[in-house]
Amino acid sequence: MSQERRFDVRYWAVCVSCVLALLAGCAKKDDGAGGDYSGSWAQVADILARVAPPSFPDRDFNIKDYGAVSDGKTDCKKAMDKAVLACCYAEGGRVVVPAGTYLINGPIHLQSNVNLYLEEGSRIVFGTNYADYLPPALTRWECTRIYNYSPFVYAYRKKNVALTGTGELDGQAGDTWSKWSKRAGKDKDATRRMNREDIPVIDRMFGEGHYLRPSMVQFFGCENVLVEGVKILDSPFWCVHPAFCKNVTVRNITFTAKNPNNDGIDVDSCEDVHIHDVVFDNDDDCIALKSGRGPEGRKLARPTKNVYIHDCVFNAYTTIAIGSEMGGGIFNIFAENCEAKSQIKRAFNIKGNRSRGGEVAHIRYRNMKFLDSREEMLAISTNYGGMGPDELKDFPPYFHDVRWENITASGSCDIALRIAGQEDMPIEDIVLKDITVEKAKKIKEIAYARNIVMQNVVLAGEVQDPNAANLPPDVYAGPDQVVDPNGDGSVLLKGAVADDGPTAKLKYLWSVEKGDSGAVEFDNPQAISTKARFSKDGTYLLKLTTDDGQLKGAHTVTIRVGADPDAEGH
Repeated sequence: MSQERRFDVRYWAVCVSCVLALLAGCAKKDDGAGGDYSGSWAQVADILARVAPPSFPDRDFNIKDYGAVSDGKTDCKKAMDKAVLACCYAEGGRVVVPAGTYLINGPIHLQSNVNLYLEEGSRIVFGTNYADYLPPALTRWECTRIYNYSPFVYAYRKKNVALTGTGELDGQAGDTWSKWSKRAGKDKDATRRMNREDIPVIDRMFGEGHYLRPSMVQFFGCENVLVEGVKILDSPFWCVHPAFCKNVTVRNITFTAKNPNNDGIDVDSCEDVHIHDVVFDNDDDCIALKSGRGPEGRKLARPTKNVYIHDCVFNAYTTIAIGSEMGGGIFNIFAENCEAKSQIKRAFNIKGNRSRGGEVAHIRYRNMKFLDSREEMLAISTNYGGMGPDELKDFPPYFHDVRWENITASGSCDIALRIAGQEDMPIEDIVLKDITVEKAKKIKEIAYARNIVMQNVVLAGEVQDPNAANLPPDVYAGPDQVVDPNGDGSVLLKGAVADDGPTAKLKYLWSVEKGDSGAVEFDNPQAISTKARFSKDGTYLLKLTTDDGQLKGAHTVTIRVGADPDAEGH
């Protein structure tokens, strides 16, 4: 291993060790920004402990050695494919794109243990002949599985796969693919009909003769994914789209993508995701968290969960959007220390409707700075549009357990705060603390919501009443666990709680939220840490509720006993 590469590995290992030690060791409150990792924020250390960028053997496969020419005119598709396969057959390494411009007429399909590395000064330009992106690849298009034109950089069920370096990926979509946004109506309706009618995925065939644009970069069903350092230009559709992935890191990338629907990063039914130091300059949502559309999303029940976002710069529509396609649920999302340096459409937006359903819970944002927004600054709504006339409307979303803290908006907006639930499914358990929005045409709209607690919230110069003296306990029930099949059928539950009142008054209670309660025995259900024993296989959802005498907080943890129900296909 070269001295430089050896230094990189050691440096990364030291950094991770220091961060984990810092987060795990924080038990006291710290007034410094991002300094308090107690209560629910203790989960960040657990997320980082599981998220580790993939490593690769010290072998390089330079695409020029396989026939690539850096003139921007010669098709280098075959050379790229040969380099990727050679790297795969050698059991991994880097496929190196040296300085220069390379035309690739068609998609780059990555393999396990392959790191596509773009050197400084390199630029991959994707060709604009649509047929080159066939045969169709299995994708998730607006959160419905279909076969469509291949994403430009694509990996299907691979392990240890990366896109890194400091070069550029140019989709050349502005005058080509992006024009399809106005022609996709019938095809979009067809995907939604196939979703509703549960048409076999193999029969959901699009591609030639259809007008659904592919994502720029998609990892489908992959594990141990890294996207780092590159710049993404002129994307046809969503820019970076991991779907059904585990252990994903996206860091230090930039965007210049101004075509319709150029979301920056769409995290779709993924778990254990770390996004940081990303600069967004794109057309739509900067980060969108999703988990499947409508009936298919609910049937697959693959949530997006355990996501940590920090130190990003947002220059687009919505900084962090949740939904609206989130039938599998969105859980355990943490974001801090980010800012917008230009006007946005909305700062935060949690959105859903009665046809798409889904649950959103345990959302934590803090230490954010914004300027102006064109619409709402802070929005949580289960009345999002886009419901078709044939869609069932019997699945109201359930949004609860959201905390936004230390948020400032120094500019103006239409509405500072909007919380809009459903009469039969109110939005509940929302905590807003230390929030200032300087100017707003309208201060707030709140309908069909309960347990909304505000402390030091100033909207357009008005302190919101009531200004709560006490906040609910902030609870973390611990990481999901799998019972050791060779053990005694038990797990150790270790909760964490932060509360602004006297901790001596806190009362704890463990209970079974889902699963056979008769098969679970707690050593002490009223202790923050206790053992739980299971006498039957299954998936259990255990809840830790904490009561400070006035208000309650809760969080759930999943325990799997026996066969893993996630071992199915996608």
